[in-house]
Amino acid sequence: MEDNTIEEKWAYVYGFADYQISNRGNIRTANWETVPVIYKEQAIYAKLTLDDGPKYYNLAYIVANAFIQDKPENFMRPGFGKLIHIDGNNFNNHADNLRWQNVFQS
Repeated sequence: MEDNTIEEKWAYVYGFADYQISNRGNIRTANWETVPVIYKEQAIYAKLTLDDGPKYYNLAYIVANAFIQDKPENFMRPGFGKLIHIDGNNFNNHADNLRWQNVFQS
């Protein structure tokens, strides 16, 4: 269910100047066109296109990269961290439901 009490804020997707992501987990092109998404393997993926063609990206990570500032150091190295859905619902990609967690946190 959509929580309309939270003001929707938009930011450009890092590395994709033609796309914007909202703190509610909505994604669009810079021209306000809808971006295709698929529900797969307990996550939502957005279809983004660069020069090398379209690829699917995990929507939660796009939201977190745009709105969650406390990413652990070395996050991209295997075993150093992950993204947590606070309420346990992997389809709830609101920024306030996401938290970076390194392997040293519980």
